Amino acid sequence: APTPRAGPTFLGESDDAILERICRQPVKSVRPLGGGASISLKMVFADGSMAAVKPDQVKVTRYQSEVAAYLVARALGLSRVAPSCVRQFPRELLMQGMPQWLVGRMQAEMRTDKKKLVACTIIAWIPNLHELKLPAGASGGERLVTDFLHRIDAYDETRGFPSLKGPSYLSTHLRFGTVSI
Repeated sequence: APTPRAGPTFLGESDDAILERICRQPVKSVRPLGGGASISLKMVFADGSMAAVKPDQVKVTRYQSEVAAYLVARALGLSRVAPSCVRQFPRELLMQGMPQWLVGRMQAEMRTDKKKLVACTIIAWIPNLHELKLPAGASGGERLVTDFLHRIDAYDETRGFPSLKGPSYLSTHLRFGTVSI
């Protein structure tokens, strides 16, 4: 009898287990994640799991692109993009305890529906981005694009062989916006 195939994993843990936590757990706390062109938050769930959160905003970013990058990466057999999903949260929950400068920005920039809910992409927390061993920043993404262009014609034949340099390794850069399509 054939052995059942294990599902995709991220940093050694099954995507299904990660998604179960970040897509269903009650929220314990929300904090600012950092500055930048878009509002980014760090969410802690009831079981201690953490995630990066990108709310739907009127400018700069499309929150759905995070989930799209994850799904495309998995469809291509790549595992370097963190699992993500879309959830809705009350606007007040997201703003609770935030610094005043950020509350004003959140009020002005987050999109809400009629029930004052904000659609957000929830992205599994990566405790140490260095574990992914990817070149950092826009210059790192640029180096990967340049490197990949030299072997893009052979991508379909080589991406499934770990001993060959086949994948583009660009998923994380696409997800974080250091390169774009």
